[in-house]
Amino acid sequence: AETIAKRKAKLLQKSLRIEDLIDTAPLNLAVPAYGVAVEKALLLSDQPTVRIAVDVSATDIYSEFRAVQDQIREALRAPLSATIVDLPDCSVEPVEPPVKATAIA
Repeated sequence: AETIAKRKAKLLQKSLRIEDLIDTAPLNLAVPAYGVAVEKALLLSDQPTVRIAVDVSATDIYSEFRAVQDQIREALRAPLSATIVDLPDCSVEPVEPPVKATAIA
């Protein structure tokens, strides 16, 4: 009986041969075939097909929330004149309202 390792080696060689055949295949068949062959080669050579990066750095959301609360409190305590911002002139010409159509009976 053929061992699993020998069978894996044969399958790996077959999946690596796809590069020789891929040049003559139409594009709509070549792309998925190549993708399957690459994934199969990775699996048969005991390499991961997916890598997930997880960032576990701690963030102190409570201190960030307190900082936002402090900014809100400061804005509420500031005199009203300090919070008014001069806006550029945005005058717009008046537009006549559309004429209402009436049904003729």
